[in-house]
Amino acid sequence: MAKTPENFAETVKEVRQQLGLSQEELAHEPRWPNTGEKLIAKDRRIYVSTYPTMLNIIRDAFQHLSPHFFDFIVVDESHRSIYNTYKEVLDYFKTIILGLTATPTDIIDHNTFQLFHCEDGLPTFAYTFEEAVSNVPPYLCSFQVMKIQTRFHARNPETDTDRRQKWFMVPRADIETEGYELSLSRYKEDVFEEVKYEKPGVILERLLVAELGEDFVNHETHKKLLERIEGGIVRELLELREMIA
Repeated sequence: MAKTPENFAETVKEVRQQLGLSQEELAHEPRWPNTGEKLIAKDRRIYVSTYPTMLNIIRDAFQHLSPHFFDFIVVDESHRSIYNTYKEVLDYFKTIILGLTATPTDIIDHNTFQLFHCEDGLPTFAYTFEEAVSNVPPYLCSFQVMKIQTRFHARNPETDTDRRQKWFMVPRADIETEGYELSLSRYKEDVFEEVKYEKPGVILERLLVAELGEDFVNHETHKKLLERIEGGIVRELLELREMIA
């Protein structure tokens, strides 16, 4: 789509002549911004910007840009965010504006066609999905629709009301009773798992085995040697075992 005077073709031709550059040459033209640049520079040929960045620039008196600064503006995804605040950017610049979108809309207050002075359903140029798929080489791949039924849609509203589950049904009457408060904690029952702990004696035996090895700890001959240990972690473990025995 293009927001331009009626003689669109002639104007584009003039812009190309003014640029005097081929597509290959444009790739090597000086551009803005380079890494680390914050303020707008006015000595470049190609500028790349987001809506918020450009809006801040045109509102900043210190970085003043003339409404006629750009020869040609390309707006990608032109169906998004350009009907309210960011429309100020398009209204500010007086030049050719080319809007690109795969999903134009004709909603009254979000009409992409009207924004670019086109009749509803008739963009300046259209490249269909079928053309993109059938092109050689193809620009897009075709798709297959997969039907997936989620657990929510497969539920039985009459029986699947267990509030201990990850998803559950809440009767409307309950929501009305709570004054339409939708905090999950109002309706969900928390389930706490019972934690079983091993007896201290079992834990101590395991620690002794980790320090000395199972064969040493359980060997009858070595039990007397353990009793003679005077210090260290093994002595402390033995004393603890005697305390809880």
